[in-house]
Amino acid sequence: LKGRNLGKGICQRKDKRYSARFTVRYRGGLRVEKIFNNVHDAKKWLVDAQYAAAHGMPIPGIKEQIPGVTDGLNSYMTVDEWFEFWFKNLICDRAPNTQRNHKDRYERNIKPIIGNIRLCDLKPLHCKKVITKMETEDGYAGGTVHQAYNTMGSLLRSALDNGLIHRHPMAGLKPSKPV
Repeated sequence: LKGRNLGKGICQRKDKRYSARFTVRYRGGLRVEKIFNNVHDAKKWLVDAQYAAAHGMPIPGIKEQIPGVTDGLNSYMTVDEWFEFWFKNLICDRAPNTQRNHKDRYERNIKPIIGNIRLCDLKPLHCKKVITKMETEDGYAGGTVHQAYNTMGSLLRSALDNGLIHRHPMAGLKPSKPV
């Protein structure tokens, strides 16, 4: 080492190789570590891996990915792909009218605006755009706007509960039209 500071998360082992590691706090403190032959590779991997973990992407060079994303679901999933999975597997036990209302609101109002956006890239402004368009441009009644709000909220809450997103993009968002 010759007195050099390697940086946080990087250390030299007794066998002269370098270990890069960090902890993913939002996944229950999972520690991710990889061994390298030189410092440059270790630093580069550490930066890339921390970015990937923070944005819900697969960590490069790690066989076991972060737990919590199951059944082939991943953060590259679009809102449309998540809706299909959610509708078929997670709300299949709800009343037929509830299922129909969720599907109608999604197909007519939510899908055209945010259907192609990746779940990990979804922001509150996208969700606000759906509500605002329904209230102003399309002129929907307050009850219909609230149905879309509830559908989007349930869909994204389920994605949060299943570890596909780190925070709920609709936090603090309310429709302005009364029911």
